[in-house]
Amino acid sequence: MDQHPDAPIFRSFPGAGPALAPRLLVAFGTNRDRFQSAQEVAQFYGLAPVVIQSGNSKTTHMRYRCPKFGRQTFHENANCAFKKEPWARAYYEQQKKRHDDKHHQACRALAYKLIRIYFACWKHRNKYEPDRYLQALQKHGSPLHSKLQSLSTTLCE
Repeated sequence: MDQHPDAPIFRSFPGAGPALAPRLLVAFGTNRDRFQSAQEVAQFYGLAPVVIQSGNSKTTHMRYRCPKFGRQTFHENANCAFKKEPWARAYYEQQKKRHDDKHHQACRALAYKLIRIYFACWKHRNKYEPDRYLQALQKHGSPLHSKLQSLSTTLCE
């Protein structure tokens, strides 16, 4: 890991310590043409929901045939990330409330969001910068940014 040129990128990810950073690096690999989008990464590792539609019926479920160790890596990273990043914690809590207080569903939702951030960092060879992500949330008027603002105002009072 120390000699890999992408090591600083993966070490910069929230919650990616000495065990998870190498696992994330292996999940993405070195061939940047392997995945064309973050959606492809999420689908490959079984984090994107699968929709089955036939006639008038439509069901959504988790993908079962996928590299389990890769999915576990992203799930464990999401579990560590929400303990390090305030925005990740807010998103996790939001998802947990939405999914009847289910931890694993909330972690998968956070992992799905993190994959999009990690993919952009990996593709453009940039380290993860939390301030840059928060600025993007603000720029796009994300409800998550509003929630973070209200939390920081409450904590400061």
